[in-house]
Amino acid sequence: MKNALNTSEKSNHKELKRKILELSNSNDWDSALLEWKVYEIYKLDDWNDNETCLCGHYPIRNICILKNVDNNNTTLVWNICVNQFISEEPNKVFTSFERISSDLKSWPCPELIKLAHNKWVINDWEHDFAISRYNKKRHSEKQINRRIIINRKILQCLKKTIS
Repeated sequence: MKNALNTSEKSNHKELKRKILELSNSNDWDSALLEWKVYEIYKLDDWNDNETCLCGHYPIRNICILKNVDNNNTTLVWNICVNQFISEEPNKVFTSFERISSDLKSWPCPELIKLAHNKWVINDWEHDFAISRYNKKRHSEKQINRRIIINRKILQCLKKTIS
C-alpha cells in the first residue's frame, strides 16, 4: 500500500485518515486500511455535478466508492486518495475507461475487465474472452463486435450521470 500522497494534488491526508478511522472498527491506521476494499469506480458524466472527496478535495469526477468489509460502511474518495487503499493504480482504470469511451474497438485494461466482472456487468464468458484476447494483435470481425458489446456494457456501468 502507498502511504504518501502527492501534496501537489491538494489532498488532505490528515483529514482523510481522521475520517477513515471514524468509519473503521480499528483505531490504528494500518489496521483500518485492511478493513477497506474498493467497491465501485465510476466517472461522473454531467459536468455540472461534482463530488467532494473524504479528504475535502473538490471537485472530483473520478469517483471511487470504498466499502468497509467489517462494518459495511461506505465512503467516497477520488482516484488520488484511493491509492491509500489499493496497490493497483486506479488511474489505469480511468485511463482505460477514457480509451474505450473514444474508441469502442480498443481493449479495456485487465483491471477494468476484472472490476466489470466483479460488479456483474459482464458475465464469466465475457470476462474470460476479454482477458484472453487482451494484447492480441489480430482479431476477427466477430471478436471485434463482441469487444464493442463488452465495452458498451462497461461504459454504461462506469459512466454515471447525476440528475
